[in-house]
Amino acid sequence: MTTQRANSRPAGGTVSPIAVVQAAIERCLETEAALLCRTDMNDRQRADRAMKLSQVADDAATWWAVLAGHVYDRPADLPSVFGVAAIAGKRQAESSARFWAETAQFWQDRANGRARDDDAGSAA
Repeated sequence: MTTQRANSRPAGGTVSPIAVVQAAIERCLETEAALLCRTDMNDRQRADRAMKLSQVADDAATWWAVLAGHVYDRPADLPSVFGVAAIAGKRQAESSARFWAETAQFWQDRANGRARDDDAGSAA
């Protein structure tokens, strides 16, 4: 994923907090995409991948929170709708982190021979 970062260093040489957050969220998305491309795995590898995806989503949630804080700390810089969008991004990332943590537990249980009664085939 590539985007222009021409304005990441405003006059004076300081790095824009928004550019830092943007770069961090892009790294999270790139890592997520790379992990999701893996398909030929056993149960333990699926558990490991799901746990990594949970950690990546948790990292993204943190960065979305940083962005929201920046928007609300400087209300004159950006309209509050950007803060609302950042909070929505944080909530979505938190939801993804929970999903992937539960999925990791599912695959770990299967790898350890502890299939659950609700095991209807395969998880993500």
